[in-house]
Amino acid sequence: MYNVVEGADYKKIYHTGPEIQVLDNSCHPDAKIKTHRAGDLYDMIACSEETVKPAGTWNNVVIRIEDGATTVHLNGQLVVS
Repeated sequence: MYNVVEGADYKKIYHTGPEIQVLDNSCHPDAKIKTHRAGDLYDMIACSEETVKPAGTWNNVVIRIEDGATTVHLNGQLVVS
């Protein structure tokens, strides 16, 4: 999650900040939902390409926010903007 705002006015942090999903697409049941897979902007935007590595290996995620625009790279590939 990023750009989260915490405080008494907010019941849950996910009400204020978007989430980039990181999970095992092969085995996790949530990965059956198109916007719940690794690299997806959870419940909002599906990743453009599935680049997640298998469970037990490291993935590299870069979230860049610049001039109000957000880009997400998963394992070197642009997956959400």
